[in-house]
Amino acid sequence: MFSVGELVRWYETYAYDDIVKDSGIGILLEFSDYSQYRGYKVYRIKKQDIVYLYDGDVEKLKNHKDV
Repeated sequence: MFSVGELVRWYETYAYDDIVKDSGIGILLEFSDYSQYRGYKVYRIKKQDIVYLYDGDVEKLKNHKDV
């Protein structure tokens, strides 16, 4: 389970989610449950923007060395 304010790794993928275009570290701003999936609002540190992502595009950092 995620917490607001937690550092996460985000992934930006191409159309079919099988090729990663970019990835980085971000701060989880909020999350919400939809009917079939969970959505996340993430501040991407590298790009200095805010994006909306879904389950497969966000994961917990395993330890501080991931940063």
